[in-house]
Amino acid sequence: MIKHNRLLHKENDTLKEENTRLSHLIHLAQQRIKDLSGTLQKNQINIMPTITVCNDLIETSTSKRNERMSACFASAGQVQLDSPATCLCDGTFIAAGEINGSISLWSASQNIQSRSTTNSLYRFSSTDSSKSIEKSSLTNPLNKASDPLVGHEGPVTSIQWFDANSISSVSLDSTLRIWDISTSQCQTYHISIPSVSHAIVDTSIVAANCTKSIFFVDTREETPTEIVLDSPITSVASTNLGLFMGNSTGALLLYDPRINKVYQELQISAARLPISKISGTNNVTVTSFDGIVRLIGTELPIFVEKEFSRAPINGSIIGSCCVSLANRDDFIICGSTSGKAIVWTSSDAVQTLSHTGNIVYDCVPLNSFVGSFVTCDNANYLTMWARSFDQASV
Repeated sequence: MIKHNRLLHKENDTLKEENTRLSHLIHLAQQRIKDLSGTLQKNQINIMPTITVCNDLIETSTSKRNERMSACFASAGQVQLDSPATCLCDGTFIAAGEINGSISLWSASQNIQSRSTTNSLYRFSSTDSSKSIEKSSLTNPLNKASDPLVGHEGPVTSIQWFDANSISSVSLDSTLRIWDISTSQCQTYHISIPSVSHAIVDTSIVAANCTKSIFFVDTREETPTEIVLDSPITSVASTNLGLFMGNSTGALLLYDPRINKVYQELQISAARLPISKISGTNNVTVTSFDGIVRLIGTELPIFVEKEFSRAPINGSIIGSCCVSLANRDDFIICGSTSGKAIVWTSSDAVQTLSHTGNIVYDCVPLNSFVGSFVTCDNANYLTMWARSFDQASV
């Protein structure tokens, strides 16, 4: 009996030690989550709220046989912003949503066409009217269109042109704003949760915030409407096929806001990792935390037309886009956390464009210039890239 009691005491002591160790691990995990959330609130946009991903668990070894420094694209000019831009949108002007809460507007003009001594890069000359433009680049195409739109008190996470004269934005300050670019005045809507993505549907705007709640803002009303879905929504986009939503488990949803119904759910991430960003209206690309960029087909039901991997994303909100010449998928561009914009060509070659910053947040094609696009990085640079048409191979 005594021996048995001693064994029980020993087992109890062992269990107490194990419980103490587990409690310590739980405390460390909770502290880590708190620290990550704090990082986001301190204007360091590198993860989605409450979502973290360890890319070390994913197989990342790939052959670099087809990877080379890009000779097909080269920088046509760049400007340095007041703070890093995390999102871009091309419309009346190139709009850049910045971490300091402002939205800067830029124009790209083509006055004369000249050839570089090294390749056939098309550079666009314009009058330099901005102190931000580097004086060393006499052919810089980017000009400041107006003073920045100032009002957000947190990082701007998503911008969309509402019409030719107004632009919408959401921010980590829990507001959605519609700006009149001619007066720099805005109409403000308060949302209870900081938003990371938004889209325009007719006269309404839908905002996503990495929770199960999405918010609809009718511009004719003052109060947003909250709708609760089955899974956390990490990205939204209005496309020619309808309203797309990406969720925290790597599924792409086709949603009808008029009747609050999901028409189709397509699981595109086999690893069930969150959708990072949905980009484009006709040529739709989707980035995911699994490091794969997916080109979505142009017909219903929705399907993945092509996959492009591997893009170093590492749990960041990274954008992608299509740059078309003869075909819609001539070039697929994606940002990364490796300081490069990654270019996939129609011949399956992988090319890279080095940036000053170590994170390239977003990229957007320019409607005014064929074969060109703009990127933004965390070194505050906004860079325009143009296609060199004298290259024999794509």
